[in-house]
Amino acid sequence: KNQFSTNDLLDDLHPDWELDCQKNYIFYKVEDPSKRIRGLWFHDDNERQRLEGIIEKTLKEIRASPAEPQTEPQPAPQQPPQQQQQQ
Repeated sequence: KNQFSTNDLLDDLHPDWELDCQKNYIFYKVEDPSKRIRGLWFHDDNERQRLEGIIEKTLKEIRASPAEPQTEPQPAPQQPPQQQQQQ
């Protein structure tokens, strides 16, 4: 969360990500080589270590599973209105 702006950085995890973790920092290279390396700063290094573990575990799972095509979620089908029973 960017505390100085309303523009938050959002990146989807990708199997081609490369991580470089150092005290208080996580640097990562996204799959698009034309994009810059990104960096996250953590005031508390324990929080950095916790998030590093989560990212590493998720990347391992992504890399181990076969690639699935990404599709937009489809809206739920509408059901016809129920008819009221007359007595």
